[in-house]
Amino acid sequence: MNSTVKKVSICNVLCLLVLTLCMLTVGAFAEDDSGEKTSVLEARNCLNSYIQNNYPEIEIDSKEYIDFLSDQLVFDKDINLLNQDNYQEMMAYASLYVINPDSYANKKARNKIEGKEIWSTYALVDEQEKAASDELSDTLATKQSFSSSKAISYAKKHARNPNTPAYPAYGSDCTNFVSQCIKAGGKSFTYAPSYKTKPDKYGTTKYWYSYHYTSSNPYHRYKQSTAFMRVSDFYTYWKNKGANIISCKNRTTLQDKAKLGDVVQLAKKNSSGKTVYYHTIIITGGKKGDWKYSARSNSAVDASISKIASTNTFRIIRIK
Repeated sequence: MNSTVKKVSICNVLCLLVLTLCMLTVGAFAEDDSGEKTSVLEARNCLNSYIQNNYPEIEIDSKEYIDFLSDQLVFDKDINLLNQDNYQEMMAYASLYVINPDSYANKKARNKIEGKEIWSTYALVDEQEKAASDELSDTLATKQSFSSSKAISYAKKHARNPNTPAYPAYGSDCTNFVSQCIKAGGKSFTYAPSYKTKPDKYGTTKYWYSYHYTSSNPYHRYKQSTAFMRVSDFYTYWKNKGANIISCKNRTTLQDKAKLGDVVQLAKKNSSGKTVYYHTIIITGGKKGDWKYSARSNSAVDASISKIASTNTFRIIRIK
């Protein structure tokens, strides 16, 4: 074979390789043409891989897994994880997981969710569409009076000692717990029509209730509206009922604006600048500039707001 033929053959091989590479690249993007979907999948895989490599004792989707995610979201405890290049995306995924673990722990349900634009699935708030400064929204007061002292007393009593069987106790039950505090503070349940025939978890922002009943297996069961147990639905329900909503871009603002008995929700931003609210707590002690809170999921009684990671933003839900 002469040199000319060799050169032509080499060129043909190179062209074929380039063409093949291009086809593979196009195919890869065609299969996953949603940047949001891809980022969620990658974040999930990276986060779970990190946990498996560094915390082999933690089983994915277990209560310990939820506790680890909650602690990292609130406190940024693992500094090595905090320093990962895609930490923001991993924590955005963690935010989505802890507000609805059932959907992410169940493979079939998870696959269904991941086929959608997942960032908008759970009431993501784009802060660019909101005022940059902190805002106070005044609306009509709710009918029943609210006793912050009674809510605080309940919170301190049951943050570490769940009030079962009156209410359920499960992983990622921060909002379920704060709803109990609000009920103890004097707010009445609003039941959906024929609520006893509704699913045990009834998706609604119009009704707020928890109903305990007995069955054969398991014996203690509960019918709850998602406004009672989910972060975003709780917010929507009480906003519509006249609660004052105060957005706080950092801990300093929260320390200045908060009052005893305030409900506070924590959020993380993803890399596109959108906010995912993932955790609900209640202010139970301290003073202006040095507030204390109580919570469940990562159980706390009169824990210091100053210990919460600075990577969080906040909104106050002041129930009247």
